[in-house]
Amino acid sequence: MEIITEISDVNYMLQKYKGANLQLAFYSESLSRLAIRLYFTNQKKVIYIIFFDYEKIFGTD
Repeated sequence: MEIITEISDVNYMLQKYKGANLQLAFYSESLSRLAIRLYFTNQKKVIYIIFFDYEKIFGTD
């Protein structure tokens, strides 16, 4: 397992998963925890993005 905390390193890693499937792996509003799983159906590589103590979740198309 590799833990990445620097935003520039996170963005670099996410570029490798462009076009991957996304799955909400875990969510707890009371604990302010969220985990997102990114994966390709034809590969074994998986990445989990885990959020702690977030205030809001929003996204764009």
